[in-house]
Amino acid sequence: MTFCRINKLLIHCFPGTWINYDNDEFQWAELGKVEVAAQGRGSLTALPKSLFNMARVNVKAGEKRAFYVSSPSDRIVFFQERQDENNNDLIEYGLPVYSNDDIIINVGTGVSHKFAGHGPPNVFNGNIEYVLD
Repeated sequence: MTFCRINKLLIHCFPGTWINYDNDEFQWAELGKVEVAAQGRGSLTALPKSLFNMARVNVKAGEKRAFYVSSPSDRIVFFQERQDENNNDLIEYGLPVYSNDDIIINVGTGVSHKFAGHGPPNVFNGNIEYVLD
């Protein structure tokens, strides 16, 4: 039996890097608020595609976009920590962790809910779907 809890998520976008803007809510555009059923550790919790249909994010070649997904709950894990046993960072902010001919995903961070600064470098733990125009 899978136990799911409903969690509220807030999704924001910023044109550029998040660095130096992680405390400034007013610089970010809110894409939406959604409720999702957390599927538990190790399972994908999908954001509804309708959210991104309503708030389409267009990114031109060479542009950067930062996304901020937060929840007042601690039941959803957005990232994988990359530290050794002495809490030394094994990765650096801004370095690519995935790329292909269309997209580059860089090292980001995990934060407390709603623009409360940032923590150590982390790698986004999820899937990204996109369409080329």
